[in-house]
Formats: sequence, C-alpha cells, structure tokens
Amino acid sequence: MKREREPEAPQVQADVELEEGCILCGGALSLRVVGHLATTYCRSCHWISRPQKRGMHLFHPPQMVA
Repeated sequence: MKREREPEAPQVQADVELEEGCILCGGALSLRVVGHLATTYCRSCHWISRPQKRGMHLFHPPQMVA
C-alpha cells in the first residue's frame, strides 16, 4: 500500500520593529519570528540574539555581535 506524505503547513513569518527594545543599548530592535523560532538584531550595537519563551518571560541569550 502506498502512503502519500501530508503536505507541510506553510511557516508563518512575522517581522516587528521594537523602538528602544535592545536590552544592551536601548536602540531599536528588529524581531523576526519564523514558525517557532525568533531572532533579534539591534542596528545600533549590532547585538544578535535568539529569544526563548519560558512561561511569561522572554529571555535574550546572546548569540554573537555582527
């Protein structure tokens, strides 16, 4: 018996700009959410992070500085 794969649901992408959202320098923070993953980037200090949702808290562990 042949079994066909179920089509994958399209990933939802959202881009948000948070004024004064950078926790390091207070600059504008760009937030991109794709599926269940989020990435932030500050244009002022070039800080990159991957926020993680844990309950009602949003953590920003640093990944790198561009």
